[in-house]
Amino acid sequence: MKKTNKIILGLVSTFLLAGVGYGAWQVVGTYQATSDNISPIIVTDSADRNFKVEATRVNNTNFVFDSPASKGGKENLTVTYNIKAISNLEGFDPYNFNWKNVASEYVPNLTIDIKAIKNNVELLEDNPFFNYIDLPTFESISVNEWLNINNKDNGYNVDITLSWSKENLNGLNPEIAWQDLNETEYQTNFNNLLDAIDGVGFKIYFLAGNTSTLPSDPLTGNVSLIPSDNLAKIYSFIEISNMNEDGEIIAGTQNIDLYIDKNYELDGELTLTIDSNEKVNLELKESSLRINNENYNRFTASYTFEENRTYSFDWKLKEIIHTYKFNN
Repeated sequence: MKKTNKIILGLVSTFLLAGVGYGAWQVVGTYQATSDNISPIIVTDSADRNFKVEATRVNNTNFVFDSPASKGGKENLTVTYNIKAISNLEGFDPYNFNWKNVASEYVPNLTIDIKAIKNNVELLEDNPFFNYIDLPTFESISVNEWLNINNKDNGYNVDITLSWSKENLNGLNPEIAWQDLNETEYQTNFNNLLDAIDGVGFKIYFLAGNTSTLPSDPLTGNVSLIPSDNLAKIYSFIEISNMNEDGEIIAGTQNIDLYIDKNYELDGELTLTIDSNEKVNLELKESSLRINNENYNRFTASYTFEENRTYSFDWKLKEIIHTYKFNN
């Protein structure tokens, strides 16, 4: 099945990547949805700048899509990060350094970006989520501001503020924007809203550099999902999380789903070949979840893929033989 979302942008030496999930939306205790938090990931390798960037969520707060405070809700669309530069070089202090003597392309101005993601994949602009939420944009923060000597002990605070869609909600909380609708319209609108925001999290990028270009995540080499067995080609298929249209996967642990026509079963093991020589048998577990086509059974596994290595999956199927006993 062709992937239509693009792979999220990722990690490089001068980046710090931190993610936050969101809390429950709750409207008069009736309509609600929740999402798991995304644990922060800290990238500490900034040797080319002689310092690393650290970001800490102030008060460990999350974005919360809820009723506004005026209606007794816990809405929180602002999360604050405290940014610090930590020296990697003995005797070097980024807060007490004359950056005027450094070529402009190496001056570590602070660039910030935010991505909305679901299942670790960046949401495209036409995703329904953006019918309700506007992501912020940021101006580059001068090195003289964020690395000011006065910020050495306490760091520099950055506010990340989401907002309700100006185009569709006039920037108002939906409970206010839709308060004059009849009950049926009100329910329908909120059900659509919850479908759109369910499972969405955020990744926030901090770049100490003079560019706003974000790098790509580390990827595997080519990954083949075509089995050698003819029955397997026709009556089954594999999907892997975070696989792009070029047949590459983000390096790291990813979910593997094998779908098999209910009239067939796996004959042997699901085998993974690495770099055309090393073979690994993957342990599959049957899942109760189904896809839209109820003719398939779903089996799941996970595997940690490595950057630049090639992978190929192979498996065989056999038809399930049904036997029946008849009474005279």
